[in-house]
Amino acid sequence: MNVPKINEIFFEYLAYWESGLQASRLAKILGQSREHVQRNTISRFERTYRVRLINSQGRMRKLADTSEGLRFAPSRPSDLVRMLDGISILFQNAPEDYPLGVRVENPLHGLMPEPDAEVFRALYAACTHKCAVRMQYHSKQGVFPMTFSPHALVQVPDRVHFRGYAQWAAGQEKGMFIDLVPARVESIDGEMIWDAVPSSEDADWHSKSSAVYRLSSELPAALAAVLRQEWASSMTDNSRPDTMVIPSVRKAVKPYVDRALRYRWFGNDHYETWIPQTVE
Repeated sequence: MNVPKINEIFFEYLAYWESGLQASRLAKILGQSREHVQRNTISRFERTYRVRLINSQGRMRKLADTSEGLRFAPSRPSDLVRMLDGISILFQNAPEDYPLGVRVENPLHGLMPEPDAEVFRALYAACTHKCAVRMQYHSKQGVFPMTFSPHALVQVPDRVHFRGYAQWAAGQEKGMFIDLVPARVESIDGEMIWDAVPSSEDADWHSKSSAVYRLSSELPAALAAVLRQEWASSMTDNSRPDTMVIPSVRKAVKPYVDRALRYRWFGNDHYETWIPQTVE
């Protein structure tokens, strides 16, 4: 992210999502003077983007345009929540200084598998520099030495993993691309190996296609109606009722999408909801 655009992000956040752009509030968030913010952020933004601001309450103003006109701040509610969650983490040690309107209450935060920080740092650095690292990895078959070349960091609902190429034994001619869970690494050699296997050889990572899901016909009628309402924004193909299409899903991550969508608890009952369909 271009750091100077932080000004514009919070300008639009206040003017649209909070419907309350106030120079003094924006100045407090950015740690700048009110005069500087009025001259160098608000006035410049209005001139550059011809944005329309209307009076809201007293000295507060809000955007007249819809979220589709946002250039910097999140335009979707789900992305706004992700932004708020990230900012909450940044201010977790200084809650009294939290700058925005509402914190996200995430009861599952911290309950996901938490890898050792040094292990994660070594993997992240190797991924960033396109290098490999050696480790002892705890797989379903036991603990084995491994050389791993990470090329991507993947967030799925129940964990974070690195995608990369693994070789399990010294001198082994051929390994395979796997999804490595950093919390399963028992020990790691922090020294990076520069001759890593490139991501260009990971066919499943570079192969993309649409993922299609159909609402289960076995659901109780009332529950099906609730899900149709809840997922209406994702069911945009009127020629296929009760069908959701997610474009451009990587083959390597589709199993996790299937797993996240297919089953759901409602109260004490567990239902099959979205069933993966074969793409014609």
